[in-house]
Amino acid sequence: MKVLCLALTVILFSAAALVSAQDVQHVTVDFWKNFTLTCDLTMHTDIAAQQPLNISWEAMGKDVVRYDGNMHYGSLFQNRASATWDDGKLSVTLHPVVLSDADVYECLWHGRKTLRTVIITVLETYYEEDIFVRYVNDSVRLPCWGIISKSRTLEKVSVYWKKNGKDLYSLVGGRPPNPPSFMYNNAFMSQDLIQEYGELSLFIENLSPEDTGTYKCWYSDDNFAAVPGIPGSVELTVLDYILPTEIDPFVVSDNSSSSPTSYPTMADQEQEEVWPEMQGTSVPETSPGAEETVPPLPWVRIGIISGVLIITALVMGPLVAMGKI
Repeated sequence: MKVLCLALTVILFSAAALVSAQDVQHVTVDFWKNFTLTCDLTMHTDIAAQQPLNISWEAMGKDVVRYDGNMHYGSLFQNRASATWDDGKLSVTLHPVVLSDADVYECLWHGRKTLRTVIITVLETYYEEDIFVRYVNDSVRLPCWGIISKSRTLEKVSVYWKKNGKDLYSLVGGRPPNPPSFMYNNAFMSQDLIQEYGELSLFIENLSPEDTGTYKCWYSDDNFAAVPGIPGSVELTVLDYILPTEIDPFVVSDNSSSSPTSYPTMADQEQEEVWPEMQGTSVPETSPGAEETVPPLPWVRIGIISGVLIITALVMGPLVAMGKI
């Protein structure tokens, strides 16, 4: 990657040496930060009042933005550039700056006269995570970035992904293999992201534990051999959905008590079905070893009954003796 950046820097400075404009600026921008290019037409009094108005920013011959009374964005920048025309100044902000934005930018009058030149160098400061943990059936984007020149067509670019050192996915000449093998069924890349951002990320859907591993990407075009993308590698771990071992799925904590509340079991259900007539019946329980208590005799009742029997005998006895009964 460093060799590639050095070669690109030499090319950029060589191109800058050929520019006849007096206003040349060299800037260094962090990857994924915003940067604004400004071209002040009022500094060029010889053309400031000329009509029709036609001023533009270009990168290696590719339109960034052009203003002719209306704002026109180049296809490679329309999704991440915003421009303004104010008091003779054409300003365009790149948000964000990516590695592929390392280039020579020119402000042109009617596409011919150079008003200003800016040479942008992008620092390879990586900003994304490179360790991913996902669950089964999830999707993941494994990031990778490269320096894809805007003057290169997608047919000139090739991208290679490896997993644990073995070939996994390739995009040769901007196209995936045809027909794809089984390993490509749940993975893909975006050609638009490659062309517009220099993003070489691999997207994987319907993850399984077998997708766990170390992934690396390389890229090349017909001007240089394959070089590693940024970051150098990413780690992916795919987990099964499992319940924590310390939680019993059949026990629920009761906030009002320290003891757990259990769900009904099958044994409870069977007992209710076998003894339906017992429902609602209260059966007193006897504690083991407890003595039975004998109720006291009803002496008052016995005395009353005995008295009645004695009186009856005294009355009935003489009557029987006299033959009255």
